Amino acid sequence: MTLKSSITVVAVIAVSVVTACSNDGAKVEMARDHVRKLNKAADFYFVEKKKCPETANDLASLFTGKDDNDVDFSKDPWGNDFVMYQSVEGKACHFKSLGADGKEGGTGNAEDIIHDGRAAG
Repeated sequence: MTLKSSITVVAVIAVSVVTACSNDGAKVEMARDHVRKLNKAADFYFVEKKKCPETANDLASLFTGKDDNDVDFSKDPWGNDFVMYQSVEGKACHFKSLGADGKEGGTGNAEDIIHDGRAAG
C-alpha cells in the first residue's frame, strides 16, 4: 500500500468517525488524531511544495490524489476551523484545534490541541 493510499484510507475512516462522534471526550481524542494527521500531511506538503499550506483544505490533494475535490478537511470535531501556524524558523507548518470553545487557550475540552497531539497547557 502506498503512502497516498494509506492517507486516503485514514482520511475516509476519520471522516466517518467524526460524523458518529457526539460526546466531548471522544471529540477531544478525534481532534488529537486529526491534528496529528494534518501535521504529518503538512510536513509532506512542505517538502513537496516548498511552502506551508494556508488551510487544512490545501492538504486535500494529499488525501484524495486530486487538486479539485469536495472533501472539507478544515473543520475539527466541534465544527471549528483548524488553525495553521508556522514555526519560528519558518521551516515547519503546524495545525492545531482550538478545542470545544473555538478560542485560544481554555481548560478541559476547551483546551487547545497543539501540533504534537497533546493539549496545550
